[in-house]
Amino acid sequence: MQLTKIRRTSLIAAASGLIALVTMANGAMAATQTAQTALGKPDPATRSVRTSAGILAVAKDGTVTLNGRKTGNINALKTAKSQALSISNVTTFSAARPGNPTGWDTSWNNVESNCAARANVTFQASTAPTDPLYTHTSLNATVSNPYLFTGCRLNAAVKINTALGVTFVQPSRTLLACSTWDPTCPNWASRNWEIDNETPDLAATTNLLRILGQPVTVGMLVSTVELNFSRA
Repeated sequence: MQLTKIRRTSLIAAASGLIALVTMANGAMAATQTAQTALGKPDPATRSVRTSAGILAVAKDGTVTLNGRKTGNINALKTAKSQALSISNVTTFSAARPGNPTGWDTSWNNVESNCAARANVTFQASTAPTDPLYTHTSLNATVSNPYLFTGCRLNAAVKINTALGVTFVQPSRTLLACSTWDPTCPNWASRNWEIDNETPDLAATTNLLRILGQPVTVGMLVSTVELNFSRA
């Protein structure tokens, strides 16, 4: 009889522990889902939006902060807005690395330091109120590999600088140039990417400002674009 009671108590304890674990797992899953849902969704109550760079917020006086640090003010958009609207419904930004179109950049790879790359990008962003979030990225990258046995792998990413003092980075594009003696692929590679609407952080920030009463578009927020190279 005593043994039966012990077994029953053990089973009850085990069941309680299992229920607790399931509850915790469900809670963690719910929290993750909530966080994922909140990413890029403007919150008018807190005048903020969660971007991949952190929490971007706009105070009532126009001050813009990222993770609590002041980056700029929406008043900076007034000049950009008037200039953009006077040009067309799409404003275009471009960048190249290196600046010399026939040159090569080897500073991005500290391991295979002779791997050479170059790239150029054209970024178009809407200034049309009827399509305020549209963007198009045209990115071309080239990698050259002088090594006999080692490959060169480049990550190229477009950095979008805004008039709010916040920078957003698009997902990296990877390009591989095989070694000179590798028969599976050439030691020189070039590729062009044409990408629509791959600026979710920029779109989310634009949406937040529009909800707060600012009639802006993505093209009115962008100030410049840059190219970021790294070893893949």
